[in-house]
Amino acid sequence: MVNFAPTDPSSQSSPGHCGPTRSRGLSWPATLPGLAALQPCPNNPDLSARWECAPSGRWAPAGHPDLGGCRSAWMARLLGELLSSSSSSSSSSSSSSSSSLSSSSASEWSSLSRAAEGLDQQLGMYPAFGGDLLGAVEMVEMIARRMR
Repeated sequence: MVNFAPTDPSSQSSPGHCGPTRSRGLSWPATLPGLAALQPCPNNPDLSARWECAPSGRWAPAGHPDLGGCRSAWMARLLGELLSSSSSSSSSSSSSSSSSLSSSSASEWSSLSRAAEGLDQQLGMYPAFGGDLLGAVEMVEMIARRMR
């Protein structure tokens, strides 16, 4: 299991740079003040986590690199499925007659239910990082809008 506890970044800094440290399962290199270190995301190496080295030569914020850009492949897939079901249901409902509205509504509810179940299942199986949490909020907002 990956240890996500940070080492003490303040003990790793010196006046000329932010010292190497480990936080959120990633090893961060020594970085010059005013610059940011980038590391591949633990959940998707095609994306990057970021941590700023403040002018003081300390990691900012202390102990908390920014993993907001780290979105798992499973989250991207779930969002894509929800978006595609949204576009297909809106195009079919605009051309449907009143007799098929109840069928369309049942299909919409089924789609929303599958999306919510998929989100619940994936969050229970895998660690979530900043981008995954932002994606989960997007999904909940889309589901809530479509339920109205």
